[in-house]
Parts: sequence; structure tokens; C-alpha cells
Amino acid sequence: MPGAVRRAAPTVRRCPRAIGVRLAHLRAVSLPRRTGRSHPVSVPGAPPGLTPEVTVSRAARTQGETPYLALQSSSEFQELRRTFRGFVLPMTAFFLAWYFLYVLLSIFAPGFMGARVGGTITVGLLFGLGQFVTTFAITILYSRWATRRFDPAADALGASLDGVKEH
Repeated sequence: MPGAVRRAAPTVRRCPRAIGVRLAHLRAVSLPRRTGRSHPVSVPGAPPGLTPEVTVSRAARTQGETPYLALQSSSEFQELRRTFRGFVLPMTAFFLAWYFLYVLLSIFAPGFMGARVGGTITVGLLFGLGQFVTTFAITILYSRWATRRFDPAADALGASLDGVKEH
């Protein structure tokens, strides 16, 4: 309609103060003292009694560091990172090589990729379906590997940080 007045769509605005309070509340962590007791941190505007407490084993605690930095610098954590990278990086390299082989053959060898294997099934179609099969296979392998090797070690480190057996 000519001359009709268009109204702006209502916008949802978030209050920066409220977001800042929520972020400050999330960062509120009780740092252990050398005696092993925790010291709660008060957050302005945070609901009372919701300040989380973190405890760290004496082996992971160092003077002047937060519990998370102390845990990150421990040899157990570094070994866990090496273990994770030892699985993930070779699997990623394998899948990327397999994927780029598929793409490059599609571009530079259309005759090969278009070759019929049986009926209307081509080599390119089998390679494409192989991408899906490979994705699911890598996912299953990672899940089994993580359950058997990675998760128990990560849970042990998490337990040294917060005292909970399973995460």
C-alpha cells in the first residue's frame, strides 16, 4: 500500500550489566589456600550460596597459580594431551588425505571416476559412499578409543581437581 507506515520489528536487547554479572558469576571460583581450605569469592549481583568451590590435590597445587593452571602444567595432563593428539592427528590426516584424493580424482580423472563398476554404479559413486562409511568408522573408533583409554585418564585428572569420580 502506498503511504503505509512500516513499523520496525521488535528487537530483543540484552542488558550488558546482566551479562556481566552472569560472566562474573561463572568466573567466581574458590581458590584453595595452602592449608587446603577454600576461600569463597563473592560476586556482586550473584545469588547467595551459588559460588562454586574447587579443590586440588596437594601434588597439583602450586603457590601463586590457579588450580587449573597447576593441573595444566602437570605431567599427567601433558601425557593426556599427547595421548589425545596421538589418536586425533593421524586420524585427521588420514581422513583429509582420503577426502582430497576423492576430490582430486573427481577433478583430474573424470574418466576413472565415471567408469562403471556394475549397472549404473560408478567408481565415483563408490568413493563418495566410502566417505560416509569412513566418517562413521572413524567416529566409532574414536568412541571406543576414548571410552577405553582417554576418558579414564581424563576422569582421574578431573577427580584430582574437584573430587568427583566421574564427569
